[in-house]
Amino acid sequence: EGETSSAFIGGENLASNFIDQWTLIIRKDPEIQRLRQDDGALFIGHVDQTDLPDEPDQLLKAKKVTSLASIPIRTPNSLLGRLTIFSSHPILYSLRRRELLSLFASQAAFALSNALTYASADQELNLHADQLRRLEEINRQLTASSVSDNLYEIILDHAIEACSAEGGYLALYRSDTDRLQIVAYTSLRETKKRELGDLEFLPGEGIFGRAFETGQILNIPRASEDEQVRDPLDSKPVSILCVPVCGPETTLGVICVESALPHAFNQSHEQYLTQLAANAANALHHAQIYHELQARLTEQSLLYQASTQIAESLESDAVGLAVADSLRVTLRADMATIYEWDPVSQSLTQLARIKDGRPSSGPLPSIPEVNELLGHAQCIKDRTIMQWSSTEEVSRAEREYLKTNYGKGHLLLLPLSIGERTLGLVEIYRKEMVVFREAELRSAQSIAIQASIALDNTELFQKISESHNRLSAILNSTREGILLINTDGRISLANRQMEQLIGISTDDLQMQPLDNPDLDLGPRLGYLPQDLQNLVNALRQGHAQLAGTATYEGINDSGKTYFRIDAPVHDIADQLIGWLISIRDITEQKEVEDTREQLTEMIVHDLRSPLTAILNSILLIQRELDSQSTSSATKQALLVADRSVNQMLGLVNSLLDISRLESGKLKINPDNSQVRPLLMELQERFQLEANSIGIIMNAKYPDSDFEVSIDREKIQRVLANLLDNALKFTPVGGVVEIGFNQTTESGTFWVSDTGPGIPNEFQEKIFGRYMQVPGNAGRRRGTGLGLAFAKLAVEAHGGKIWVEENPAGGSIFKFSLPLERPQ
Repeated sequence: EGETSSAFIGGENLASNFIDQWTLIIRKDPEIQRLRQDDGALFIGHVDQTDLPDEPDQLLKAKKVTSLASIPIRTPNSLLGRLTIFSSHPILYSLRRRELLSLFASQAAFALSNALTYASADQELNLHADQLRRLEEINRQLTASSVSDNLYEIILDHAIEACSAEGGYLALYRSDTDRLQIVAYTSLRETKKRELGDLEFLPGEGIFGRAFETGQILNIPRASEDEQVRDPLDSKPVSILCVPVCGPETTLGVICVESALPHAFNQSHEQYLTQLAANAANALHHAQIYHELQARLTEQSLLYQASTQIAESLESDAVGLAVADSLRVTLRADMATIYEWDPVSQSLTQLARIKDGRPSSGPLPSIPEVNELLGHAQCIKDRTIMQWSSTEEVSRAEREYLKTNYGKGHLLLLPLSIGERTLGLVEIYRKEMVVFREAELRSAQSIAIQASIALDNTELFQKISESHNRLSAILNSTREGILLINTDGRISLANRQMEQLIGISTDDLQMQPLDNPDLDLGPRLGYLPQDLQNLVNALRQGHAQLAGTATYEGINDSGKTYFRIDAPVHDIADQLIGWLISIRDITEQKEVEDTREQLTEMIVHDLRSPLTAILNSILLIQRELDSQSTSSATKQALLVADRSVNQMLGLVNSLLDISRLESGKLKINPDNSQVRPLLMELQERFQLEANSIGIIMNAKYPDSDFEVSIDREKIQRVLANLLDNALKFTPVGGVVEIGFNQTTESGTFWVSDTGPGIPNEFQEKIFGRYMQVPGNAGRRRGTGLGLAFAKLAVEAHGGKIWVEENPAGGSIFKFSLPLERPQ
């Protein structure tokens, strides 16, 4: 029992009507309040002896109550109720009896307080358990319904039921209109549903707008006392509870429940509705993602169909029709026209047009003139999307163009471009005067990008086809067989000559792996199995081997001889893009060279014997004449004859030695030879000639008697040939020098001159047989065999020979020999 309200808990031997009447009297009658003691207790030993008001006196006597005691049941913090004892006979309430009753009341207060606390906690736990059960059920329903049309109704129904409300609504924010739209509602008074599209409000409007903007829970116990309350449904609720629906990054909307009772919603309702709003936000977020995903899937499906249709052909007309049809379907338009742009003539040419799903032949009544139509000009030059309707305020020329070619409706101009290059534009016409939305424009741009690439590819394909035809014609007109291998190790090109050389058709070779065992290309192309596999592996790893050449015999003892050239193929960025194999049948050439070699060797052998005989005869004549007095003219003639025969014999020996060195038949007989005596002997031998023509000849000898393992006669001839060439081309007053230096692994001989020098492009070629540098005329014409012999002799020793530019002008010929002869 409180001071303003009471509730009966229990009694004994009392009628219910008496309890109700007494409870009302004890709570309201001020006279009874006056009889209470300071602690609120009331003790009446005898009704007749107490001055009671008429109403309680008559009630007690009617029920034959003679005495009573009413003791408050208190805790330190609150009044829980009263304990009242009625008696039909007089009772003397002494001090001790009063203390005992007060003590009993205190104990009862403690027990009752515990019971109430337990009951309240139990009730609260039951409420939370019920709310958790509801939330779990709601989660299942929201998850199952997140993609359905009744998601909004499910959220609102649970909110109304859980809060014991009579009505309510769910409002969501729409970014495109910047408004709150009610998507589901149950009105307190309405029986007929209104259109949801009509229920839109500004974000800050009404109590729901405040909850949306502030993100706070608003619990209005009496709506009439809040001036900012606006009921969007005009159902005039008494109490309102608004909870914002907050998503991961922004507020999505508001859940509101309404009741016709005051103070209908408490903190428990707020907590429950907040949790429901969180679950609803998650479901709404997932639903939004799902709908966006569905829209994107639809968009991607259309784009895939468009790209497939566009990519089916490499002819510009077919591509144009595919692009026009794809854009018409994707944008739900009535007509699409493709124009190509010619930057030279600054004009557009119609490529294709689709009208009502069918190709339309013939141009439109008027081709757009870019110089007159500003929208078309901006689309072409600035690559900007343009759109307008026939009712919009655009230029007169644009209105006339739209009216003449299409009539009333909406026109969209879409540029076709790659980078800074404009290829053309698309005109898309829709009879309805509805603006193309952002999602539609995004899809159209994606198709336009693919269309631009496809149109550019058609042009490139045409150029490549022409280039391929020219290349095929060139390759098929050559004598060599050609194979081009890509970086995957597959044959990408083969000409007819290759088909004839290896006996496999070009169709069977096309795009086959070079190491395909069924083709057995290794022996057909002159590769060892491991070399062919290494080549293929290197290509697949993006590595380029060094270019090279090879001569090999045909398979199956065909008697054919082939010459193969291998070379990597790089693009303009020096990136490896493949490998080139060129094969030539050199059977006849080899036979001619063999015949020439045999003839040369035969002639050399046949010349050597008579020359030796002539030389010996000259020596005998000289000895005979030395003992006699002979004219100087005769001696001079014999000297000239001796020198000429020696030169001819040297030439014959060089030819013979070169032939033997090339065939590997000439043996090198190395022996330890001192370098200093060798160089001194050569200097003395050529010093007289140098002096006679006015050339300074120097020598740089090693400091000690350094020895090298060489065939002394061959190396002496090499140095003699180099000195002879130096003296031949060095002008009067020039310098010729011979020398030697050593490192830890090799020794290098060199001969320098101050002659005209050797151009870079001939520094490798001059070591070939019979090779002469054009324009370099020496004192006498050479045979072109000296440097060829020098190269072969040096290489036979395991060394190498080369020429460098002399800083003082002229050339320096060098050759290095290993200090230890290779085994």
